[in-house]
Amino acid sequence: MNIVLISTMARKELLFQSIISLHANASKWDSHTLTLVVDGVPPIERAYVNRETLIISGGRQGASASRNIGASSIPKYRRQEYLMFCDDDCYFCPGWDEKLESTLKAYRSSVVSGHGHPYNISEGQYEISKVRVHAAGVLSTVHLCMPWEIWDDVGYFMEPGGPGGSEDVDWCRRATEKGYGL
Repeated sequence: MNIVLISTMARKELLFQSIISLHANASKWDSHTLTLVVDGVPPIERAYVNRETLIISGGRQGASASRNIGASSIPKYRRQEYLMFCDDDCYFCPGWDEKLESTLKAYRSSVVSGHGHPYNISEGQYEISKVRVHAAGVLSTVHLCMPWEIWDDVGYFMEPGGPGGSEDVDWCRRATEKGYGL
């Protein structure tokens, strides 16, 4: 699995927790690659930590651009079967990768999101601007995983437009319009 993790400089402790849980709780880490995009550190630099970890730093781009930079930095010859996006405040539970992969195999034409975000509420709802929103039909880019062919078909994240717009809602809308399940 190719993993794109975005980070802001303001949340170093959460980033370290996320990376440690990502590695420690993977069932088979050797079949994953990690691209860490550090948002807010100029100038843009790329450095391989080892063969499975690339760090990209650049000026303040925002979440959409950081995710797009991370995904586009993975050459086709280095692609695994799946692409996953996550934020620096995700904590990964034991066996996260096996669970994601088995779900993706069962629902091949679908995009899967996990509940790895500290702001999630147990009944699948979350709060946006003090308004409760049911998460049906919307997946959060906090943790989003799909086969690469879905990413290639739906395309990049776009900056939100209009009131209440957000890049993950827009991306999920475009994915469902193309017939993919969430």
